[in-house]
Amino acid sequence: MSGWFWITAGLALCIMELVVISGFFLFLLGVSGLLLGLLVLSGLFPTWPIQAAVFSVLAVISWLVFGKRLQGAIGVAKGRADDTKGKEIRVVEEIAPGQLGSGELWGSPWRIKNIDAEVLPAGSECVVVDTEGVTLRVTRKR
Repeated sequence: MSGWFWITAGLALCIMELVVISGFFLFLLGVSGLLLGLLVLSGLFPTWPIQAAVFSVLAVISWLVFGKRLQGAIGVAKGRADDTKGKEIRVVEEIAPGQLGSGELWGSPWRIKNIDAEVLPAGSECVVVDTEGVTLRVTRKR
């Protein structure tokens, strides 16, 4: 593969980080792609299997070395789902009873499930009762 492919893919991944906000995961993949593109353009790693292997190694190393540091620097890794019980979360969109929707906690979007018998209106505050995988089970704040 051409080095320009890796450079283009790396730039696309870095730009996607601005849209998706993956906690720097896409950004570090993009940086790995950019670095690999430069190495391929310089004549190293001429075949596709070697490039794929080098990209994988660069991605893992960049995540291990820089991932948690970058997240910690801006506070992305503030909490875990099991730290959310009892926390207040703002409902982003109206959620019918038993349905999924989105809420905002610690400045980040979360998937929430309304376990209350009433509709949760957009902008209302609710309380996290439990977690179900990565989904927060919430009820109206009383």
